[in-house]
Amino acid sequence: MSIAHGPSMTIVAVLGVVAFAVAGAALVDVLESEPDAEALVADVIDDRETHVVEIEPAAGAPAGDGVSVLVGETEYVLGPDSEADASNASRTTTWWIDVEAGFPIKERIVTEHENPHEHVIERERTVRTVTYENVRFDEPIPDERFTFDPPDGTDIYEPAESDDVSTFAEAADAVPFPIAEPTPPEAFDLELVTANEFEGDATVQFLYRDGDELADDSLQGRITERPPTYDPEDVLEESVGDVDGSFVSTPMGTTLVWHCGDVRYELTPDVDGDEQALATTVAGSTGCPS
Repeated sequence: MSIAHGPSMTIVAVLGVVAFAVAGAALVDVLESEPDAEALVADVIDDRETHVVEIEPAAGAPAGDGVSVLVGETEYVLGPDSEADASNASRTTTWWIDVEAGFPIKERIVTEHENPHEHVIERERTVRTVTYENVRFDEPIPDERFTFDPPDGTDIYEPAESDDVSTFAEAADAVPFPIAEPTPPEAFDLELVTANEFEGDATVQFLYRDGDELADDSLQGRITERPPTYDPEDVLEESVGDVDGSFVSTPMGTTLVWHCGDVRYELTPDVDGDEQALATTVAGSTGCPS
């Protein structure tokens, strides 16, 4: 077993017995530097022999470095402890690495808080331990392990089936109802359009954007047979524009909703200007399929 690390970590114990302080080295071969290490007693976890490796930050070390432990051909990496550093805390991590499989089957993280009152639960010391039990390596997995057998009375929903579309014309061919293509201002380009079916109901979703950045103005919406996801109390205004729509508060923002028969249209602008005015204008020019 070998240990490679940066200057901010100290390997303080290997196999639970030998102590090291080698924070400046690039690679330490434990078995070569400590010939007796092979004979040392390792810990036993769940009837499996393990190597125990304890790692803690080196005194006065700068933040930003991590440590890696090489067991055979497998490298285990512990990243820089920036979270602990930000909360005036130090953290010691202990791994129990299975001797036969070279896989960590137990991990303990001890965090010492220098200023407990700054910590969310105001504790001086926290300990988190994760242990694998009944571990078996490289055994075949029986096919029945993945048999879906829900209890009686369970509602089962199939995943949504998506069609590969990139234009509104292709989306119209993929759904069982005609659609009216939105007509946003010229500055908006179509960035995405999708078509899918879920529980027998078809939906077309789309996104227009004025620019290439996520922060640029956007106009998103959908055309769907699905039942509405909002409640009556979410309706902000009714009888809006030529489409006789409604402004509704949704998780996406203020959405203009109107109906063309059994199909519902939704428009949600995200712009710096008057969003409701933009939605009303686009809805009026879009209307319903002729």
